[in-house]
Amino acid sequence: MKFKFKKIFSAFLVCAFVFSSSIFAQVQNVETLYLSNSIPVYFKAMSENQIDAVYLVVKGGTVLMDKSESGLESALFEMMTRGSKKYSYEDIQAIEYRTQANLIHYSLYSGSILGLSCIDYYLDELLPVMLDGFFNPVYEKKQYDLLITEYNQKLQSIMNNPSSLLQYTLSNEVYKNHPLGTSTSVTPESLKNITVENMKRHHENLLDSKRISVVAVGKMNKKKLISMLEKSLGQLKPQEDIFPDTTTSPPLEISGDNVVLTHPAAKGTGFIMRAFPSAPVTSVDYVPSRIAEDMYTELLFNVVREKYGACYTPGSTIGSSPAPVGIDYIFRASDLENFSSYMKEAEKILESGRLISSVKDGVCTYDNMEDRLEGFINKYINQKYSNLQTTGGVASRLASSLLQFGDIYSADALAVRARSVTVQDIKRVFKKYWIDQKGRFFAVVGPESKDKIKF
Repeated sequence: MKFKFKKIFSAFLVCAFVFSSSIFAQVQNVETLYLSNSIPVYFKAMSENQIDAVYLVVKGGTVLMDKSESGLESALFEMMTRGSKKYSYEDIQAIEYRTQANLIHYSLYSGSILGLSCIDYYLDELLPVMLDGFFNPVYEKKQYDLLITEYNQKLQSIMNNPSSLLQYTLSNEVYKNHPLGTSTSVTPESLKNITVENMKRHHENLLDSKRISVVAVGKMNKKKLISMLEKSLGQLKPQEDIFPDTTTSPPLEISGDNVVLTHPAAKGTGFIMRAFPSAPVTSVDYVPSRIAEDMYTELLFNVVREKYGACYTPGSTIGSSPAPVGIDYIFRASDLENFSSYMKEAEKILESGRLISSVKDGVCTYDNMEDRLEGFINKYINQKYSNLQTTGGVASRLASSLLQFGDIYSADALAVRARSVTVQDIKRVFKKYWIDQKGRFFAVVGPESKDKIKF
């Protein structure tokens, strides 16, 4: 039985290595074309796939916006999918249903993406729908009112849920005086500014050839695609001579007193987060830190939950931005006085270069980190790049790389970089970011527990 497991695990490692090695091959085959106004079109042929994906990538994002405008760009891109000059919302829904197509959008700190995925046969019909939405959203009152209602409901849900209230409070505090403090989502403070007038003003700023790129993946005819894009995007002019770099940001500094909020829904338990500055996505520390977060999450589970039964869900995660926050979390804590000492115990285990393989009756069995590093590396690669087999997944990776790094290659280079991560790298970044920084605790507990929680 043990022999079979080793054979299966070895085969998994080989497959994961081949998969990570093929990532660069996919992006290396991307062809860069240009419209007459210098808008780049990154074209990746995938003739074996029947689905075409075309993504409009618009640089800018929340780093160029005031905190009072949080969620405005995301709201604008949502309205682009809810009706345009040539296509009503009902028309768009009917076309999407008939053709099994999908219009999507999402916003990052450095820009936003409007995307289309459809069967190749329908691309000629669907591309004009997306482009008309991008250029000519109509902000129909019915759809606008519905959107605002949805935002109100989401915000109400955040305030009524201890864990989401905790996340909102933490983000609001640690990024209070930072350029990344403007959220991609609507906040209670910014809701009043999500107006049609503000969306129209912001829309005018986005129609700038220096901001826009296109990612196209599939079996479409590239000459025909360029011709269609030229008639619309190709007519845009640059609004500024130089567009600011949105891939960099001042480092994040976290200081101040711990924060404890009370909420009736947290009665009898606690939701706790520790915030600390983490490795920027462009840093050589980023990939080792992502692997370290998985190791520490496993240790927190084995120590805080399995050994001491002090919570239901523990873990650790870091953000992916130029100035990310790292978060250790303890959700539904049952021991509000000792949880932090249990976290320290998990820290010391990882710092010593060990992991836990099992816990029985409060007794831990340990592994050397070296023996399990390859498995964690493969886990990181597979989780991050498992969607690269679809046209939409490839398009999303290329588009996100453009916004995060300013090129289409850097995001997928992280997989190759992961292969060279060592135990020394893990221990170094864990000490640098998790241990050496004091950080700041945030918690939401029941009213009866405000004075009981100990950090």
